[in-house]
Amino acid sequence: MQFIPTHTIAKVHCCECGTLIDPNPMNKCIGCIRASANITAAIPDKLVVDWCRTCGKYLVPPKNWVFADRETPQLMGILLQRIKPHLKGIRLVDAKFNWTEPHSRRINIDLTIQKEVMEGAMLQQEVRVEFVEQPHICPGCTLAATENTWKVQVQLRQHVEHKRTFYFLEQLILKHQMHLETLSIREYPEGVDFFFDNDSKAHAFMALVAKHVPCSAPLKTERVQGADYNNNTIDKRLTYYIEIVPFCKDDLLVLPRSNPTGRTLALVTRVSSLVHCLDLQTLQEFFLQPSYCLKNMRDTRPICSIKHARRFLVSYPLDVPRSEARFSKGMLELFPEGTTSFEPVEGMTHIAHLFSEHHWPDDPDEDVPCLGYDLETIQFNTNDLSGWTIDEIKRRIPELNAERVPVIVIKRDRIRKRYGHKFKLARLSYEQDESMAQVRRGNVDEDYEQFMQELEEEPEMRQYVNLHRNPEGEQGDDAVADEELIEALEAM
Repeated sequence: MQFIPTHTIAKVHCCECGTLIDPNPMNKCIGCIRASANITAAIPDKLVVDWCRTCGKYLVPPKNWVFADRETPQLMGILLQRIKPHLKGIRLVDAKFNWTEPHSRRINIDLTIQKEVMEGAMLQQEVRVEFVEQPHICPGCTLAATENTWKVQVQLRQHVEHKRTFYFLEQLILKHQMHLETLSIREYPEGVDFFFDNDSKAHAFMALVAKHVPCSAPLKTERVQGADYNNNTIDKRLTYYIEIVPFCKDDLLVLPRSNPTGRTLALVTRVSSLVHCLDLQTLQEFFLQPSYCLKNMRDTRPICSIKHARRFLVSYPLDVPRSEARFSKGMLELFPEGTTSFEPVEGMTHIAHLFSEHHWPDDPDEDVPCLGYDLETIQFNTNDLSGWTIDEIKRRIPELNAERVPVIVIKRDRIRKRYGHKFKLARLSYEQDESMAQVRRGNVDEDYEQFMQELEEEPEMRQYVNLHRNPEGEQGDDAVADEELIEALEAM
């Protein structure tokens, strides 16, 4: 039998309590090391953070003010920057908020830190740091309280008869909290002016607008407000003018003769940084650059908008095969609503699949409402036809080349019988210009209602908007259920 020697590691006594332990450079057990070593001594238990009592922003040294809600990652990042100088040689493992009453103006965070106290031995401890919100007034709020203190002005203009585009921009600004960077906002009949205290905030705002709305490049003008010759300084005021393309969803465009594609009629299906159009002749989508639209404004213009749309009823479904395509051409028999005439009118549509049996109501005798442009009753300006005549336009599209000019159906009507919407939106606070008194209030309410309906119909548009539940909203029996809208409201 072979002898196998065993090696026994020598034990030593802890120099503090006498417990047998494995040898280490300090000759102390873990309990004594934890009791004698305090790695949190370098971290103060109370710090001060500067907070603006007017707008709720926090100071990020040396002079940047940032908005952050309580118990958010943004606020945690601001507070950890104050602690960072005290963490030399210390590893931050975890940080979390400890709830405090907002009126106490105290913010508590619990930190978990680690530090090597000897070779190979890491000690972990927890410490609570209290931040006291020191009230101040940020430079932006100081300027806002004084008249004529802005440095940069951004003018947004869109020469149309409605304000649906600005309602969308309003919600976009609220979602990205860009309104907190402005000194004031002034409303005009054809646009809005935004005032900022520095050029960087204005450029961030213009980048947001250009990302979501087709518009021109900013036109910059500079004006000297005053000069201090003793200090060799000049007070300059910058103004940026941005023109938004006057096209909106469901607009009917007549393209000029000079366009290389040979297209004549186009329907605007979506508006983003580009103008998404549909060729009614081939059902092919194409895009218009904002620069092209603004350069050829006299030749490319909408001849019909949603205000010119007329309501019709469809009594019989179309025999259209089921397809996943977004667009399909078809002819409908339409009955004008609100008239005593029972004579049907022909209508051409690019969404024939929405009037098929697969999308028909459960009651087969129920009529389906739709909206369309009646080219026979709409009065066209000769300049709006971009050099074409109405007969030439009809000849280029076979469906329109008939003895009786038919209707171009643009959408199924989802007007709902209700006293309110299921959701509501936040609004910006505007300074009203004197010229706004000439704008009819009824037109403004009608445009806002149309914008609310577009939000209900388009899930893609709702991702840029913060929806708020409206407990007073009632919905009619004829409402079309939108599963994504219901899920969004239930998630609130």
